[in-house]
Amino acid sequence: QPTMPVYNITQSRVVPITWGEVLEKGKSVAYNYPFEWAIWYPDGDIRSSKFIHNLIVFFFHLIPAYFIDFLMLIFMQKR
Repeated sequence: QPTMPVYNITQSRVVPITWGEVLEKGKSVAYNYPFEWAIWYPDGDIRSSKFIHNLIVFFFHLIPAYFIDFLMLIFMQKR
């Protein structure tokens, strides 16, 4: 029976890990164990600018979410 590794992220100096490494591990797991019915795969990047972060959230999270909600409203589907 195959086992799935479980990662516990804590701050430690024993085996230090960066946020970039955590992000890459998450991407790897998402591609190896894909979601069913995903619109797009999770992706991420570490940004130092809060403005750029908010811009990306607006264009790649809020606009698609409102667009899909609007389509569901038009086709009378549960939201």
